Amino acid sequence: MTDAPEAIWQVLPGNPEIEELFVRELSVPPLIARLLVQRGFTSAEVADRFLNPKLDHLNSPRLLPDFEPAVAAILGAKERNEVVYVHGDYDVDGVSSTAIFTRFLRRIGMNIIPHVPHRMEEGYGIHMDAVKWAKEHGTDLFLTCDCGVLAFEQVDAINELGMRAVITDHHSMGDRLPNAVAVVNPHRDDSKYPYPDLAGAGVVFQLCAGISEALGVPIGRFHRAFLDLAVLGTISDVMPLTGDNRVISKFGLEQLRTTQKIGLQELKRVSGINGNRPMTATDIGFKIGPRINAVGRIDDAAIALDLFLSDDRNEAMQLAETMDRVNQERRDQQAQMIDEAVAIVEESGQSNAKCITVAKEGWHPGIVGIVAGKIAEKYYRPAIVIAIDGDEARASARSIPAFHIGNVISKARDTGVAIMGGGHAEAAGMSIHVDRIEEFKTLFSEMAESLKQEDLIPQITCNGVLDLEDADVRTAALLHQLEPYGMANPKPLFALHGVGIQETKLTASGEHVQFTAADGPYMVKGIAFGMADSLADKQGCELDLAAELELNEWNGVSSPKLVLKSFRLG
Repeated sequence: MTDAPEAIWQVLPGNPEIEELFVRELSVPPLIARLLVQRGFTSAEVADRFLNPKLDHLNSPRLLPDFEPAVAAILGAKERNEVVYVHGDYDVDGVSSTAIFTRFLRRIGMNIIPHVPHRMEEGYGIHMDAVKWAKEHGTDLFLTCDCGVLAFEQVDAINELGMRAVITDHHSMGDRLPNAVAVVNPHRDDSKYPYPDLAGAGVVFQLCAGISEALGVPIGRFHRAFLDLAVLGTISDVMPLTGDNRVISKFGLEQLRTTQKIGLQELKRVSGINGNRPMTATDIGFKIGPRINAVGRIDDAAIALDLFLSDDRNEAMQLAETMDRVNQERRDQQAQMIDEAVAIVEESGQSNAKCITVAKEGWHPGIVGIVAGKIAEKYYRPAIVIAIDGDEARASARSIPAFHIGNVISKARDTGVAIMGGGHAEAAGMSIHVDRIEEFKTLFSEMAESLKQEDLIPQITCNGVLDLEDADVRTAALLHQLEPYGMANPKPLFALHGVGIQETKLTASGEHVQFTAADGPYMVKGIAFGMADSLADKQGCELDLAAELELNEWNGVSSPKLVLKSFRLG
């Protein structure tokens, strides 16, 4: 799905001297040595920790800011048999964080009331109604996960109602702290925790690990019990898969493969992940995660939380099947919204503008972020998609590397054009009165004028050139050493020049193309996701491919598979 200008292709350089060092000291093949260099490694010792992560590489939970007061507050509540309310968020990270807290604290005998907000009724963060509800139900200690670091008024209200608050969060913050007993966030300016990029689930995982140690429970037992939940939030929240996150992801995927949690078993089943095969970050990012997020987007995230907490097979089956059905509904709505958004772009002549704004009555606000991402990808421009509902609208924006979309939303908010909003460089969101949308479009266009024409040309950055004869099982198996792949550790992308395209075939959905790449006697199967419009008619053509190389396992037989990301005429 792309109408963007033809991309500029480039191949990342290596460093032969450091590569030779890695080959010699780490006993790795030259390909792995080059990929390590391209990921910024210069020390063999640091590269070895990356290639061979261990659970004892995790930083000490005691280094988390406010670790001691947080543990004291939680264990004090345990001793006094107090009611503890756990407030999370409606995305994968928020739900998995809430599940870790709830399962762990219940396991040590505490009285827990878990809650994840309803996206449409409560919105992001802590709603004042949730604070009042917690008090009415006897809460003594109010815990947050994946939210709360900017909830100044809500924490003040918690205190005024006679409750105490412990905030755990991982979002960026300023100098001001909520007036809580503890604010556990590795992004704090005074944090001594060496790795700030934990997901919300990672923060809760580490805090609970520290509590477990304080209670004399072997840390290995805690890890085995909760890594399968921590990995969900870490990968789904698109955190850098380096440092602590790499450890959590690698061992979390192994734990998820054989998970004993009935809810996760059923979620794997409806996601088409069968048996005990090795799991990858792709399984979470494209199969499990979307089903969790779907209920948070267009239904109720409490469905996912109930699944994560369930110990009843029949209940878990029903909840997982509900999530699968809701995800299909989300996909159907998403496809329709994308078609409608593309039509608006084309009819309004925005396809060649420096930014894109589309708005429509009836679009689901829980899906506009996905649609904005697809539009930004298709046209390679910053884009905002606005769902109108009466006099107000909700919007999500996505951008390209050269443009900070969060600054646009912040300016709209600060100048009164938007009701509220915020975000970061790549993604942002806002709410706005419908009669201010045109004013916003003008503001957006003016700020996008800073983009140069070359900024609007996508870049295809390959890790190397690969001959088709080398796109084999051996090479694909070598690449497995760098998994799990994700943010800050992307899958290697290779350029394959002058490759013939044969046996093109649309998948059942009509969106994707299966093909065979051929070069003389060498042939490799491949898949091109979302390229039905552009690749299906290229049978018999000779193309340059930019593709990832994967190991395909089927009925006990291994074979190489190309995952096409881009192509051009050879």
